[in-house]
Amino acid sequence: MFQLDPANAFHARVADRLTKEKVGWLTTVGADGTPQPNMIWFLWNGGDKIQIYSLDSQKVRNITRNGGVSFNLNGDDEGGNVIVLTGTATIDSSSPSAAENAPYVEKYAGGMKNLGLDPVGFAAAYRNPIVLTIARLRGH
Repeated sequence: MFQLDPANAFHARVADRLTKEKVGWLTTVGADGTPQPNMIWFLWNGGDKIQIYSLDSQKVRNITRNGGVSFNLNGDDEGGNVIVLTGTATIDSSSPSAAENAPYVEKYAGGMKNLGLDPVGFAAAYRNPIVLTIARLRGH
């Protein structure tokens, strides 16, 4: 199971960014094998899982066909502070809806409002719960 070591400076930075940052990039694999990066909102559970919610989209179809994904956070302007996580994503119907996920609603309430949605409306539109199980970390 994936676990960050808080005594490791890089791991501590990864944990901080996964907790505080609001957008990341989820890359799925298209039917023809082409990587398909998508900016996403996410909630890290502090361990080996990242919760994502999606519209009905190519991303969902890609994950259904091939769950191998990567997730990365933006680096800095100099090409540093790179964080890439790889693992397996699944469409997890046992996950709570976005509206029922209080930490997710707290993190993204402003973004939902900017979309003209309340949590219930957001959950109705972004009705596909994706759970990414992290297997590996790389970066610097």
